[in-house]
Amino acid sequence: MDTSAFVRDGYVAVRGAFDERTARACREMIWDVLRERGISPEDRATWAPPLVRVNCPEGEPFAAAGTSPRLHAAYDELLGAGRWTRRAGVGGTVPVRFPSEDYPGEVGYRNAARCVGLPGRYCERCPPGACHDSDVGSRC
Repeated sequence: MDTSAFVRDGYVAVRGAFDERTARACREMIWDVLRERGISPEDRATWAPPLVRVNCPEGEPFAAAGTSPRLHAAYDELLGAGRWTRRAGVGGTVPVRFPSEDYPGEVGYRNAARCVGLPGRYCERCPPGACHDSDVGSRC
């Protein structure tokens, strides 16, 4: 892992943190929440506003993603073993961005640590990483 990139950029990509099946299940759970709000993956006209936040769904796919051994190893490498609090899943909110020419109203660094102060900063209790998954594919 490129820890110097983390220090420089405030984030690091953990490739292969969880498998494609888990990512697909997480995306589907997010789409289920969006459908409850009248947003459909099949109807781009419903993809407004350009940024929607949803509470992170609870369930096995998110528990598997948030507790993957590869992520835990990354947290240990970045923060030191025993210097962060293990969670049962991901928690927090999930920002969903849709393709748009409109200003989303929220821009800047993406850091899903629970105790963010300044971009790229974090507290010792919280993992600095986030499970970031995308489902834009051919829909854009």
